[in-house]
Amino acid sequence: MRASGRSAFAFFTRTTAEICQAVAQLPDERARSMLRTFTARIDDTRLKDAFSAAVGLQDCATSTRRKPRAAWRDRQDLWRGLPKR
Repeated sequence: MRASGRSAFAFFTRTTAEICQAVAQLPDERARSMLRTFTARIDDTRLKDAFSAAVGLQDCATSTRRKPRAAWRDRQDLWRGLPKR
């Protein structure tokens, strides 16, 4: 195994251990802060929301508020008045 492979695996195992320890101590505010830090490092919004929900940080979820649908999508007469081709 290459040195970079070992360092990546060490990072993964260390990070996993830190997350598990923080989840086990969740009522503690330092643990919540650590989990928020890990959550902020996740780029994908859906994955971030899933992780937040899994560890009990629903207050950190970013896409729980859905955008309202555009008014024109609900209109039945959207194309009325346009010239026919």
